[in-house]
Amino acid sequence: MIRRLTSEKMNVKTLLTTIALLPILGLAGCSSGRIATVSTSEGQMTETHLVSNNALLASRVAIANIATKETAGLLRTDVALRNRWKFELDFEYKFKFYDKDGFEIDPDGRPWKKIVLRGGEIEHVQATAPNSSAKSFQIYIQD
Repeated sequence: MIRRLTSEKMNVKTLLTTIALLPILGLAGCSSGRIATVSTSEGQMTETHLVSNNALLASRVAIANIATKETAGLLRTDVALRNRWKFELDFEYKFKFYDKDGFEIDPDGRPWKKIVLRGGEIEHVQATAPNSSAKSFQIYIQD
């Protein structure tokens, strides 16, 4: 009976979480970016967005995998970008880091970096936060 109650509580919690996230997910579908959610080492959830000013480019680039860790108090990221298209993509990317309140850290500190992905290719890109207050990040892409 205890296991049954625990299972029912978990199902109710899952249902309530899903209902609470529906408006957020609905709005995210209207944005120009792709959304991925990862679990940090502290067990907290961190939202990560792939954002582009070009809807066509955003539809051809996907996040294949995300890894994060903390090194010397700094958030480090490794993101695998995948070319969904069969032809080569030539674009630029840059990471932006945000503090716990959602404010960008060092807005002018990171330059755009060029990347070329052949059709179907996956390439890892990495970045380290500029300071220890970073709790989340976004990857911006442009052509």
